[in-house]
This record gives sequence, structure tokens and C-alpha cells, in this order.
Amino acid sequence: FHELYSGISTEVQTLPACGRLYKVLSDGVTTEEIVAAGDVQRLRDRCTTRVKEHVVAAFNKVLPTEALLYVPDEDFSGQDAFTFKSVLGGEYSADEAEVKLVVKPCREQICTRTVDTISCYNPEPDCD
Repeated sequence: FHELYSGISTEVQTLPACGRLYKVLSDGVTTEEIVAAGDVQRLRDRCTTRVKEHVVAAFNKVLPTEALLYVPDEDFSGQDAFTFKSVLGGEYSADEAEVKLVVKPCREQICTRTVDTISCYNPEPDCD
């Protein structure tokens, strides 16, 4: 098994309205949260309106060896999204790509923690 990394990184442009994004290292360790740019304060009820609030992300770089972890807000179910751009050699892609997420209402999970890694699964078969 060989891994090939192309040198392409990504930068999150807008944050999900109803959850949080974290960077995850290749060994499964969750690192820092990707946060809003500047002094932007999210609205209190940003998930209860028809138009969800997607704020601009602070500078971040997700390397080819890293992944993103989306954690929905407590009691949230429905659709959410965030956008990103690819970066190669310091040049940003012209267009943003959107990642659309569907969070199911059945979220009772069993989680185990070993050192810095958290693993979760849902015991209900319809919730995979």
C-alpha cells in the first residue's frame, strides 16, 4: 500500500451553519477547530431560519494528509453545507466547491476514546 500526495491543499471558505469543522491528522487525532474570520459573531438561532447563516472562515489550510470532521450542533437534524477552494503552488482554484451534508435525527451514538482519538458508531441500523 502506497500513498501519493499531490501537494494540493484545501482552504475552507465558509463554515457550516449548524455544526463545527475540525482538522483531523492522518493518524486520526483531531486538532484545531476551523473558526470564523475576524470578530464575526454567529447569530444565536442560525439554524432555525430558512436561510442558514454561513460565515467566512478564518485563514486555514487542510493538507493532503489531513481530513475534515463535521460535528453537528446538538439536536440539529437536516441539511448543512460548507465551501472550500483547492490550493496548488499558492494558486487558488477559480471556483468554490460545496460540500452538502445531511444530518439524520437519530444520533444516539456509542463513543470510545483512546488517548486523542474518538471513535463513534450508531447502534440503530437505519442511522448508518
